[in-house]
Amino acid sequence: MAYQFQNAHLKVFLRSPNVYQMTLNNPAQKNALSMDIVRGLETALMELELVEDCRVVLIIGEGDAFSAGGDVKAMSEQSGMFAGDPFTLKENYHRGIQRIPRAMENFSKPIIAVLNGAAVGAGADLSLMCDLRIGYNKSSFLESFQHLGLIPGDGGAFFLQRVVGYSKAMEMFLLSEKISGERAYDFGLLNRFVNSDRIEDLWAEVDLATNLLLKGHLWHKNLPKDP
Repeated sequence: MAYQFQNAHLKVFLRSPNVYQMTLNNPAQKNALSMDIVRGLETALMELELVEDCRVVLIIGEGDAFSAGGDVKAMSEQSGMFAGDPFTLKENYHRGIQRIPRAMENFSKPIIAVLNGAAVGAGADLSLMCDLRIGYNKSSFLESFQHLGLIPGDGGAFFLQRVVGYSKAMEMFLLSEKISGERAYDFGLLNRFVNSDRIEDLWAEVDLATNLLLKGHLWHKNLPKDP
């Protein structure tokens, strides 16, 4: 039987042979990164590492958004994970959202972010932790931390610069401007872009990319990521 995982805000299942889909499943909050998503991603990635028929993982959001990122209300109120002095915040981040990049960096198989809608703040950073990003006309990116007087607590400053370079990363962080799917492709945020509003066309491009991946024999991420 194929591997499956589900909790309140994450579903993981076999989408096609050797391809597993992780769906962020909190559409009422635009798939904001709850602790259920944090714990679920960490657990599922550790377990999929040992699943022999898993060769590619897809991450997508339920509904019309990829992920709205962190809980903006808690950030602005400095409550929940965002409460406390700087030392407490550091520990909260370490025990909370920073578990995602650690789990993804330790995962040896390719991860593709399917940008079915907006990726905001930590949601944008989540896509940047993936190895490839595929989007269409309804995809968008926004690094929104400056509006809240914050820096990314999930490693986003590192991942964004690694993907698009220093100059474009600073532009996104300092201007906090929404980046459309087409512009994201020009920026290098998206590896593949479909000039369509149809989710079916986005999935067709994803299927093409996964089929190309599965034809190869280099299934693990052996390329060095640091310059």
